[in-house]
Amino acid sequence: MTNSARGAARRITLGATMNPFRRFLIALLVCSALAFAILGTVIDHVLSRQMLDREGVLSSEAVRLLAHHHLSPEKFRDCLQGGEPGTLEHITDHFTSIPEILYVKIYDEQGTIVWSIDPREIGSNSPDNLELRAALNGHTDIKFGRVKSEHAFMAEWFNLADLIEVYVPLTGPDGQTYAVVELYKDMESFAGDVARARLIVWASCAGIGILLFVVLARVFQSARHRERELSQRTKDAEAQLLQGEKLRLAGEMAAAIAHEINNPLGILMGKAHELRATFKEKGIVQQENFDVFIREIGRIRDVSRSLLLLARRSDPVLEPTDINQVLREIQSFVAPSFARANITIVSEPTAALPQVKADANQLKQVLLNLLQNAKDAMPGGGTINLRTGALDGAVYAEVADSGVGIAPQDIERVFDPFFSTKMRNQGVGLGLSVSYRIVNGHGGEIEVSSELGHGSVFRVVIPALA
Repeated sequence: MTNSARGAARRITLGATMNPFRRFLIALLVCSALAFAILGTVIDHVLSRQMLDREGVLSSEAVRLLAHHHLSPEKFRDCLQGGEPGTLEHITDHFTSIPEILYVKIYDEQGTIVWSIDPREIGSNSPDNLELRAALNGHTDIKFGRVKSEHAFMAEWFNLADLIEVYVPLTGPDGQTYAVVELYKDMESFAGDVARARLIVWASCAGIGILLFVVLARVFQSARHRERELSQRTKDAEAQLLQGEKLRLAGEMAAAIAHEINNPLGILMGKAHELRATFKEKGIVQQENFDVFIREIGRIRDVSRSLLLLARRSDPVLEPTDINQVLREIQSFVAPSFARANITIVSEPTAALPQVKADANQLKQVLLNLLQNAKDAMPGGGTINLRTGALDGAVYAEVADSGVGIAPQDIERVFDPFFSTKMRNQGVGLGLSVSYRIVNGHGGEIEVSSELGHGSVFRVVIPALA
């Protein structure tokens, strides 16, 4: 692969793996910078043009005001015909008394220079001077200094690039232009005003751009966060639907299996009891084999009952229930057998909990199953903590054991039908599936957390009564 191909592949990989939020920020930054650069340039140009026009208006108004008093059409024509000497020089002195005006020319109505600060220009005519032609037609014109043919002598005096050139037409009562005054102004003050205006424009554009960037970034980040929340909720809903579908299929299969084996089991159990009674009547004392036979049939019957319980779809009888009372009844029921297994139950109820709308018997079944699982997870004994509490409009009950824990890869499967982490003779993996269906039917959920070798915590959450 060539270096260019490898570079292209790296760019494609980088683009594919880059965080979407970072890609959005980069695109937003580039688009914002480009948009506000264009906006700033346009505003800069318009503002500079407006300030230049304003400068021309102020200069032309000042010139016309002075000309109205000192250079009327009659007086100007008299000067051209050799009348009162010094008149044009006198009016020029008035013009140059205006701050920043450095150079003055006066043209007659044919465009010939009749007065200039530099006498060498007097009598010259520049037919290619478009600004002068526009002024002779009554239009005020203002430009930044540009080198033209009529500037041959002025170049000795000034750097024309540092001047503003203004053409001011002087019109008589009849509206006809009888003279044009050309002014050259020092643009240092004007340039300072423009620079300050530009600074304000660009600072404003930058400030607005940064504000817009931050706001849009926050909006996108909030949208991404909301999207992740919705995505997680969708995944949770899909997982619940999948779990419900698994339970439905398992229930249908369990019902079919249980009904098929219940009758043979009943017959076998009856015959086993008859045989044991017959052997007992005949004085045969050793009945261990019959006891094992009956016990194992009983185990099969228990599995069958669990399968039927999983398949049963009866609606719970919901009524106001005190979850602390449910736990107290369960604890008193299991305490003796758990004590014999060297297991201590520590009760940590939260007082004055709101009631839940639940089927108390079904809740007992769920919590008993969780307690039994906790017992099975501590074959050498240990401690079970029973806790209750309220959280976000719901009431919860926790069963926390100090047992062997659940492997991380098995956490998401513990509620699947027929999945079990126990030994083969300790269950068939239906207890948590049934518990999940019961709690789900109450509008609640079961949460599980576990660390291998450090125990597990199962939390049953039921909505509280309003």
